[in-house]
Amino acid sequence: MFPHVLEDPSVSPPFSIRPSAESLLLLKHCRFAAFLYTPEGKVVIERVWEETLAELEFAGVRPILESMRA
Repeated sequence: MFPHVLEDPSVSPPFSIRPSAESLLLLKHCRFAAFLYTPEGKVVIERVWEETLAELEFAGVRPILESMRA
């Protein structure tokens, strides 16, 4: 439906961790809802991500993710 998303380098998918080859293949076949590619969708994604991290705080998820970025 939105083939330009993968071909256009200026359009980034709604996640910040560098995807693997497998996840890019999945993304090619399983696109996100069009709303998530809008500025409003980015706000929703960020809020849900922060809420998810807050819920998983007991497991120390945030430091684990930080260590994976380095």
